[in-house]
Amino acid sequence: MSVIIIETVSGRIKKIQAELKVLDKDIVKALAQVSSDITKRTQSGLDYKGTSFASYSKQYKKAKERSGRPGSPVNLTYRGHMLNGKTVKRIADGGKIWFPDSKQRKKAGWHNTGAGTLPERHFFELSNNNVKYIETYLLRKIHKAVKG
Repeated sequence: MSVIIIETVSGRIKKIQAELKVLDKDIVKALAQVSSDITKRTQSGLDYKGTSFASYSKQYKKAKERSGRPGSPVNLTYRGHMLNGKTVKRIADGGKIWFPDSKQRKKAGWHNTGAGTLPERHFFELSNNNVKYIETYLLRKIHKAVKG
């Protein structure tokens, strides 16, 4: 009888291990959704806390409008290269959303930290809702894997 239980538990553990490998894809999927949310939020003119970004300088706003682009809301988008340059990747401790292109990574960092004359515009951070989404989504997947 105990052999049957051990075999049953062993089979269950193998199934959970297989399901947890699928979880790798779920981590990437959750981060892709959050990356999309960051883009939408930023293009609507809001930082990760839901606060409007600091205004563009008068000169930049005029230049942007002359090129046929809206000067407000501040959406950190001129051609879309920076925000569309984000990607997600599975790493050992979880996953990451990042800018593989060094030019876009630097630009994002400048906007986020307020380098030079730029004001701080904290767009590339997780909101509380982003964190809750990731936790809920992955816990649901883990529960499903364990429950079978």
